[in-house]
Amino acid sequence: MKKNINHTVKLGLNSSGFKGKNLDSLTPSFMTDRKTELFLFWEPSYNGPHSWIIDVVIVGTIYKIGESFLSELFADLYDWSKKKLFSFFKKYPNNAGAIIINFKDVKIICYNYYVPEDKFFEFFDILPKLLPTIDKEKSKEWFAVYDSENQKWRLQPER
Repeated sequence: MKKNINHTVKLGLNSSGFKGKNLDSLTPSFMTDRKTELFLFWEPSYNGPHSWIIDVVIVGTIYKIGESFLSELFADLYDWSKKKLFSFFKKYPNNAGAIIINFKDVKIICYNYYVPEDKFFEFFDILPKLLPTIDKEKSKEWFAVYDSENQKWRLQPER
């Protein structure tokens, strides 16, 4: 892992439906290698008591971050999701979650209610292949969408 690229991985769970012990069970194996924050937050009930967020903050512009760094980061996140996140959130069928990837110049958002449950965490695996499709001049905010009919991921700009 490249140590010179400042980044943070944050996992927040809504305290209306989750407790500290839930955070403990989701601790990623990369916690000692990457700056990682696990926290509880309170959010109004319109998102439901089992709402959550994964926020990855990368200090740097999208085209100046090395491809190998991003591949390693997203491989770690994908591994974490396969080993812990998918099975944990499957216990809460009406959970409302989002993954947000924040670069200095671009934000990518993936909401779990637009993606089939069994495909959602694949976002981490497929994202490095989708990054070259981003046109910063077109939009600073992009949404990850899974096309079930064609079984393909794509990024679409905010409208």
